[in-house]
Amino acid sequence: MGFTVTIKKCEKEIFEFFLGKLQEIKIVEEEIFKRSNSLKKLKESNQLQPEEKEL
Repeated sequence: MGFTVTIKKCEKEIFEFFLGKLQEIKIVEEEIFKRSNSLKKLKESNQLQPEEKEL
């Protein structure tokens, strides 16, 4: 019986670990999305020209 309890505890810890990782990934995805949106808005507002090559 103690063995089953140990497995359940490990499963819970593994589940919580991966759940935490998924939340971290979601936060990173949201941050990338925000930055890409702000970059798009910046480009639209400035109507940036293609970058000129420096000599």
